[in-house]
Amino acid sequence: MKHYFAYGTLLDVDAMRAFAPSARPEGVLRLDGYEMAFGETRQPGKGGCFLRARPGAVTYGIHYALSDDDMARMDVASGVHDGLWVHQAIEARDPEGRAVSTVTYTIPGDPPPFRPGADYVGKILKGLSKLDVPRGYVARIEAMIAGIEVRPIDPRSPLGLELFAESSQEQIKRYGRDGGRSVDELARDALVFVAALVDGAPAGCGAVVALEPGVGELSRIFVRESARRRGVGRAIMAVLEDAVRDRVGRLVLETGTAQQESMRLYEACGYRPIPCWGKSVDNPRSRCYEKRLA
Repeated sequence: MKHYFAYGTLLDVDAMRAFAPSARPEGVLRLDGYEMAFGETRQPGKGGCFLRARPGAVTYGIHYALSDDDMARMDVASGVHDGLWVHQAIEARDPEGRAVSTVTYTIPGDPPPFRPGADYVGKILKGLSKLDVPRGYVARIEAMIAGIEVRPIDPRSPLGLELFAESSQEQIKRYGRDGGRSVDELARDALVFVAALVDGAPAGCGAVVALEPGVGELSRIFVRESARRRGVGRAIMAVLEDAVRDRVGRLVLETGTAQQESMRLYEACGYRPIPCWGKSVDNPRSRCYEKRLA
């Protein structure tokens, strides 16, 4: 009897059983320190999912039990003997936090980016739709499929300064001033600052700053006008929430009445209105929100 951790197309149990009829799902596992990505194998034009090591990243998957013969058939179908994919031993955790040693597939080395077809990603989304995993994780995978990448950066890096300046100009355009945190304050106080890219081009940014013990404040949530209505804002929110989930139990934010689209985004992401605080208490244009992280 073998065990296998599926995190890509084989999240779809029907797809898994097409390769391995004996496969039996044993539950959802969480793999820390790795993110799912799409890469091209050593065979040009052939690619798919692989695991990329990144501190703080999380990948969810199904743990299957299957026969030795079925595992051997999967190896042939996946091109293991040709080095397209390789076995990788991992230690994941079940919902109770217990360690589970198992095996999965990944593309060896540092594969170049790859954009899979609709049938391939459809199986991933079908599988995810049936799993009990955080909504933020699903949003991150959906964003990746759409060509959106969200990654932590230094706000003082060239990319960080570029996006910060654009977010500042947006505030000045809408409110006549920028009352948000400076880039130096973000560099000093942010628990995380992220940049969003769409097909490699800068598209937005966001940060979480420690407000008080157990509470983080969202700051500088911004999406370029050319990248709006493509899921970039949701992707930024999802990555920020996942990045601080182990450090804060509650996120709060302040926005304004001139940003109705931002208010709709926050509400769609599960944030609820709350009374404002600090200098915003008496500001009729301020709107404040919170979300408790599971």
